[in-house]
Amino acid sequence: MLLTIVASLALIQVQEAAPQVTAGQIISKMLVHYASANSEVGRIKYTVATGNESISVDTDFAFEKPSLVRIHQFMNSNPPQEWLTVSNGTLFSYNVPPNLTANPNTRLIEKVTVDGNTMSCREIYSASTLSLKDRSMPLDLAFGRSTDLKFRRQQWATDVLLGKDQVRDLPVDVVGGDWRDMATAPVSGTYKMWITEAGDLLRYQETVSIGIPNKDPRIPMMTQVLTSTWDVDIKVNATTDKSMFILP
Repeated sequence: MLLTIVASLALIQVQEAAPQVTAGQIISKMLVHYASANSEVGRIKYTVATGNESISVDTDFAFEKPSLVRIHQFMNSNPPQEWLTVSNGTLFSYNVPPNLTANPNTRLIEKVTVDGNTMSCREIYSASTLSLKDRSMPLDLAFGRSTDLKFRRQQWATDVLLGKDQVRDLPVDVVGGDWRDMATAPVSGTYKMWITEAGDLLRYQETVSIGIPNKDPRIPMMTQVLTSTWDVDIKVNATTDKSMFILP
């Protein structure tokens, strides 16, 4: 009996001495998990809600290094809208960005290799981001450009471990904290991530307060709270279907 009690006390002391994994360590593991991928196939569903209204955008994507890329986005609006970026390793095609004056229904086509320099998946993604409807944190995370990851990391002003949960029957750690638009901006909301032990992001959420100007400048701006949620399913180092990378 005495030996049993001593063993139990020793086990308790070992458990108490075990270091607590921090939110920052969980986030860092997630960033490395995706940044090291040679290929990915994934789906991201974006939903933004305010009051009783909501809109959603579905993103299906795949890439395989060095230069195969496909990003297809669909919004079930009236009429439905689609956005598509495709690279076959030689050429890549994407929608004309809305900041250009060209017909929005036209597509741009560029060479992947110029003057002996071949663009990577990350560079092709970067070149096409202005043409996408949903330039999201999960999509930035998936492609893993260091500039994008640094920017996203700076948006998370604080990080704390919020507890445990389950997403699609998978156990996850929930981390979150204060959110800001950029490193130099004041905090204007919060964020949450649902991350598996392996480093897979299953859900990401931002709740942000925005100011809405009134038509009458004498009336103060109204504040509206937007909750944006991205449900994420990404397979890292997955086998890709080469037919996905055929230019339209």
